[in-house]
Amino acid sequence: MVRNDSGKPTDQVMKHLLKNGVKLEYGDLAILVEPGKLEEADTIVADIPVGDRHKIMWSVDTQLRRMLPLVRMGAASKKTMDNFYNDMLLWTALKKVCTE
Repeated sequence: MVRNDSGKPTDQVMKHLLKNGVKLEYGDLAILVEPGKLEEADTIVADIPVGDRHKIMWSVDTQLRRMLPLVRMGAASKKTMDNFYNDMLLWTALKKVCTE
């Protein structure tokens, strides 16, 4: 499934992401994102107090697990997909610092 909200042709976006994108994985699902989006998530996580990061990661993980079946089936609304995308970015950034 390809989700493209950019306004550009999907084949053009896919070509760009395959060349320059960062692969994020959660469960059996993977998405490609712009590197800058992950850098933004890293910046957000850097501002979270160290003592709160695991708690926030657990909360984001709970949300991702709740949304995953809808996303996997392609039955998620645009709002759910947007939330899933943002949560995957945040979860990935948190995972990097929580497992160091």
